[in-house]
Amino acid sequence: MAGGGDVALPQVAVLGAMRCGTNLTKQMLETHWEVSASFSPFGWKHAGLPVLSPGSEITYPDMPIIYLVKNPYAFVLSLYRYRMLALTKGDRVSVEGADKLDDFLRQRLVIFDSQLPHSPRMRFSNPMQYWNYIYWNLETIERSRFRIRGLNYEVLINRPASLLVVEEIADLRRRKASIQLPRGHMGRLTETNIESEKRPETAFDTSYYFESRYLRDFTAEQLHVISSEVDPWLMERRGYRTI
Repeated sequence: MAGGGDVALPQVAVLGAMRCGTNLTKQMLETHWEVSASFSPFGWKHAGLPVLSPGSEITYPDMPIIYLVKNPYAFVLSLYRYRMLALTKGDRVSVEGADKLDDFLRQRLVIFDSQLPHSPRMRFSNPMQYWNYIYWNLETIERSRFRIRGLNYEVLINRPASLLVVEEIADLRRRKASIQLPRGHMGRLTETNIESEKRPETAFDTSYYFESRYLRDFTAEQLHVISSEVDPWLMERRGYRTI
């Protein structure tokens, strides 16, 4: 399987908020197509598309983009658990926020690239405002200017063939006719370590997301906090229901 650094292959950029399936998508793309799925062509994969002024001497690459969206209720829980688990294990973590879920939902969130020394930091009033920011950015990108498609994480894991949307924006040669999920959970990926950091294979219960069972992990008040912060237009645009 080709790694992210194989410049001989056509490239596709993979973007999305933290904990929304970018690693999974990279592996699936490189497993099923002759392509190099890259996190970096447009900057940091978790920050959307930057605004490039005419005088900046920086230009956008001519590259198709696939971005992943996760239901914001599932997203904020995944982000919180990522932070807490990473801290418990002593891993580098790219999220600063409160330790208790009640406070995490209400207080500021700071994100940065923990793999980049002295990374710039982005501050949001709460995690849902980060979700609003990145998906407003990606959903409103002019489709006549960029070759870009968005996929809901919940759809991808329950209908892997939905990733065929990449063929609408990129001329790619298929490696496999049938599009399938990988057999195990994904570890943390960089541009080049797609094989080296897989977690041990475990059963992945896709129904947890498709049936929205994560909602059971919130109190009614916590659900209200999330619902009051997420952007209604984005929710409707991505086909999500506000609780």
